[in-house]
Amino acid sequence: MKREMTISKRVVGSSAILILLTLALGVFAFERLKRVEHDSDVVTRDSLPTIIIANEIRSLVKENILNTYQHALTPTENTARFTEIEAEMKAGSAKITERYKELDPLVNDDRSRTEVDAILKARGEYTSKRGEILKLSRELAADKMEALLREQLLPRYHAYLDAIEAFVESEVAASRAAGADVDKSVGGGQELVGIGSIVAVLLGIGASFYSVRVISRSLRSAGGQLAESSAQVAAAATQVSSSSQSLASGSSEQAASLEETSASLEEISSMVKRNADSAVEANNLANQTRAAAETGAADVGAMNAAMEAIKSSSDNIAKIIKT
Repeated sequence: MKREMTISKRVVGSSAILILLTLALGVFAFERLKRVEHDSDVVTRDSLPTIIIANEIRSLVKENILNTYQHALTPTENTARFTEIEAEMKAGSAKITERYKELDPLVNDDRSRTEVDAILKARGEYTSKRGEILKLSRELAADKMEALLREQLLPRYHAYLDAIEAFVESEVAASRAAGADVDKSVGGGQELVGIGSIVAVLLGIGASFYSVRVISRSLRSAGGQLAESSAQVAAAATQVSSSSQSLASGSSEQAASLEETSASLEEISSMVKRNADSAVEANNLANQTRAAAETGAADVGAMNAAMEAIKSSSDNIAKIIKT
């Protein structure tokens, strides 16, 4: 029992090591998957939408500057064109404002927030100066408006675009870093899982080989003990067989004695029966003898009475004679 418990503990210990190793690999793989999921979410949920919105804002700002130039270079007497351009610029500004509202909830870290604040500051300076210049567009000649655009508005426009470009580049870099982290996590996870799998297989083989050796050794020992016990059992069986034969022989002798005794008892019983019959016959003869004796006694009494009567008659006759 002690050996069996030892084997069981060894097998359970080997299995426990494999289970713990597998569990550790599973935990590591789960942690890697969670990290990959997080990095993927950063890319798909934050970085990519942010980059798309920022590029849309940049495109709208470029359209806006073109409309501004068209407005500034439109002849002062063409009021209809002014009105048309101003409507397009207003719609474009509304789209830009809407995009900023969509961008705001995607900004989740200090770096992004700082860069967006810089964009909004540059936008404020750009739109303020553009508004001032557009007010002069209906009054000043085209060459003067072009000078104002080049000297005052374009620097603010480029600062605005540069802020947007810096933000986009930062988001692209963050997206690439997240992608690199994903690749690194996946690669590291695959490498460690592969190594862990190899180690688990080797440990499994080693544990199996060790368990087989221990079990084989125990089985050989148990087989030897069984063989010895079998030999002892065979010897005991031989003794039992011999005792059984002796008992059978004794039983046969006892059976013969019983048969002889039974025959003797039958003979005695027959003799007792004959004696009983003889006793009954003797009893009958005794009864007959007693009856005959009783009859003889009666006859003797009658004879005695007759003799007495004869004697008395003889006496009487004698007396008569004497007389």
